[in-house]
Amino acid sequence: MLALTLAALACAQSPPIAPGDRLVWLGGTLVEQEIRTGDWELEIARAFPGGKIVIRNLGWSGDTLLGEARAGFGSPADGFKALVAQTLALKPTVIWLQYGTNEAFADPLDIAGFRTRYEKLLEALAPAKARIVLVIPPPLEKRPLPLPDVGPANAKLALLAGEIGSIAKARGHGLISLEKLWID
Repeated sequence: MLALTLAALACAQSPPIAPGDRLVWLGGTLVEQEIRTGDWELEIARAFPGGKIVIRNLGWSGDTLLGEARAGFGSPADGFKALVAQTLALKPTVIWLQYGTNEAFADPLDIAGFRTRYEKLLEALAPAKARIVLVIPPPLEKRPLPLPDVGPANAKLALLAGEIGSIAKARGHGLISLEKLWID
């Protein structure tokens, strides 16, 4: 993870963060589980010593663009409302979004719906006036039998990666691809 973080920082077209920023990470399990090690936060602190960067990880295992996993005992709409409210309350100057892994398990994959949901989340976060960086998730790790073949999910992830890149380009957002950095 340390190498991934450094490479992601180096690959960004413009600096994804700067001294004094308040960074909020949004995403599913990969983002949430970063809180166990703190590797990404450590590498950002190393890249900007004395930069006074505040990092808040709002990742939630199993979450989607609509915040469905964080709905708890409420409706999916409640989850989306909580996702947006929690993010805006932190007054971020930068928001990194990493979605797509959970969506890659949809059958059939709905690319147009994915884009619509992504656009909805970006519109809801617009009041923050934060710089936005879209993070393309890495492919799933290939493992030997008896574990299932991840090829079909990785094919869907590749399609979603293209859509995420298209959204970033159309909106002028930053883009970091963990897919290109991942090693099988």
